Amino acid sequence: MKKVLLFLLILFFLPLNKAWAASVSLGIYPPIIQVNAVPPADIASPLSIQNNGDESLSVKIELRPFVSSDQENGQIRYIGQEEANFADPLILQRVKIYDGDLETTQLDIAPGQKKDLNLRITIPKDSPQADYYFSIVFLSGPKSFGDMSSSQSLTGIASNVLLAVGGGKITGNVQEFSVPFLVENAPVPFTVRIKNTSNHFITPKGEIVISNIFGQKVGHINLLETNILAQSVRNIPSTEFIDEGKNLPDTVAAYWSNKFVIGPYKATLNMALSDQGPVFSQTIIFFAFPFRLAGGLIIATLLLIYVIVKVKSRT
Repeated sequence: MKKVLLFLLILFFLPLNKAWAASVSLGIYPPIIQVNAVPPADIASPLSIQNNGDESLSVKIELRPFVSSDQENGQIRYIGQEEANFADPLILQRVKIYDGDLETTQLDIAPGQKKDLNLRITIPKDSPQADYYFSIVFLSGPKSFGDMSSSQSLTGIASNVLLAVGGGKITGNVQEFSVPFLVENAPVPFTVRIKNTSNHFITPKGEIVISNIFGQKVGHINLLETNILAQSVRNIPSTEFIDEGKNLPDTVAAYWSNKFVIGPYKATLNMALSDQGPVFSQTIIFFAFPFRLAGGLIIATLLLIYVIVKVKSRT
């Protein structure tokens, strides 16, 4: 049994050699492969890479384990196989890339050519329940890749694989749901941090519902469905933050972009770690008021009154 889903884009680039980098342009699909497998399983997933540049390239294929970085924003950190400490130490040997019927670790791609490949993973019957995170990295160079000197740099692109073997209970919690208590104007920033305490990656679904002092719903924030690796924390952004690319502080994950906000509000976070749960709900209160605008109006009013009084006193 297997389930393969495609998710968000994560690319990995190595330094380019400026002498020829301008002509190098690689595309890969899918950028992320998510696999849930119950042993024994023979997994097959299509994978394609395209040379969009104007030079022929030789592409070397490598597998590199990774973990979640400390940024809590979805960035990854590459590690060695020793640091990865996989439950199945042979798991990467069970991962093969096929070009047609032939297993391959290197490709020659002409300008404009697209290579349709197949990712195959064999999961033995006695495999332990565990997650494995690794990238299929395509390192590209000039057509004479095999004769390149060490002084020549490579460029790379990767498809990241999230492989979960076996089932397991999904656990986690809301590490933080916060908003500044006093907000001057929109957009109103929220921070949503979710911790995955289970041994498998999760893709939670969530929303923030905002109501006014009368209990009427006045706002709704859709949170982005994003992967959280096992035993890691992720700052969950809103879909609007991703789609519109708002210029907000790096710590802001989600925001309410209502045009005008004033008065007390209640924000409720509803978060499901999976389709089967668990589900969490938290509520916070914040107050919105245009303090600077109001202060400016008060000062302007006082100045106007002062001027009027002065004028009247001279007449």
